[in-house]
Amino acid sequence: MSSIKDDRGYSQGFTLAKSTTVRMKRRTGMLLSEMNPTPDTRILEIGCGTGEVSYWMAEQSPARVLGTDLCVPFIEGAREKYRLPNLEYAVLDFNDPHALPDAQFDYIVGNGILHHLYHNLDAALANIRRLLKDGGKIVFLEPNLYNPYIFLIFSFPFLRKLSHLEPDEMAFSRRFIADRLHWAGFADIRVSYKDFLLPGIPSFLVAPSIVAGSVLERVPLINAVAQSIFLSATKPSDSLHAPQAKNKRRITRDNIFFLFRYGISGGIGALVQSGFLFLWVSVFGFERIYLWGAVLGFIIALAVAFSLQKYWTFRDRSSTTPTRQFVIYGLVATLNLFLITGGLELARTLFVARGVDFFNWWYLLVQAGIIVIVSAMSLALNSLFTFRKDSPRTGV
Repeated sequence: MSSIKDDRGYSQGFTLAKSTTVRMKRRTGMLLSEMNPTPDTRILEIGCGTGEVSYWMAEQSPARVLGTDLCVPFIEGAREKYRLPNLEYAVLDFNDPHALPDAQFDYIVGNGILHHLYHNLDAALANIRRLLKDGGKIVFLEPNLYNPYIFLIFSFPFLRKLSHLEPDEMAFSRRFIADRLHWAGFADIRVSYKDFLLPGIPSFLVAPSIVAGSVLERVPLINAVAQSIFLSATKPSDSLHAPQAKNKRRITRDNIFFLFRYGISGGIGALVQSGFLFLWVSVFGFERIYLWGAVLGFIIALAVAFSLQKYWTFRDRSSTTPTRQFVIYGLVATLNLFLITGGLELARTLFVARGVDFFNWWYLLVQAGIIVIVSAMSLALNSLFTFRKDSPRTGV
């Protein structure tokens, strides 16, 4: 199975082997299942690529279909290969207000498009909303971040490069896109997990995969690892669903999950260091060189925690400055170590001076308080100086 690359060398889909053709036609059917097309219906496909989905929609419905893409060779090839009276192709950027100045569409659709706009998703959704008629609907299929394969290729730089992903594209979760659609002013938002049919599998596995997938899509938890997120939403005709003010600060589930991931990543780093020291002393018997084990364990734990914080917590996909980031992260972690040690020693001195037995439950309480304060400071420093800060910050 080989991928189709655009004029910049980035992967934009798969060549049409039998399984891939079946997969794409099924996805076209999913998009059409959310529509009620008539000869007066106008459909805009964003990022139509080589044009197959637009062609199949025009072939299977009376609607007028406009397929658009930024890649000139893709559109030129589609115009040559696919011709129908109700089908057009155009090279344009829907985010450009001058590209479709007076156009209004009943449906705006896409297959694996919104995740390319991850770092400008709020603005992109506003532009999509502008192009919709009142009561119009969007329908998209997007890669599901919780699918193990998708998580891996989007999370690690060498796999991103191997897969020829664009620098700014990023998969996301069902909850994430539902929140973004809500705050963009859409209504009737529906987001579900879809599709277990893998592109490029042998022909004899296509039918069993479809049957198995139709069952797995209905099984809670298991369906969360499906390949795609299937979403639809409408543009309401009333003013009650106007887009929310962007400058309104609020604690969202995204923020809560971000803090959760930050704590889990740091905790895993601490467990790695403790586990390494246990092996160093209790298994290998290196008590005499304990200090070397402590230093080595700290470095290993630092590397583990850094990787988790960068790629999981902060969703920082930048690959140009990882060494600098690791150095800064290491300095912050070293500062944390000194602050925690110094804080505990200062607290012990103060308690002893007052005649209080510090090494009791007071020790645990003070230690917990110092760790919380230092962790908050560490989060602030890493957010400001270490990791790339994008909006939206997380796709979970």
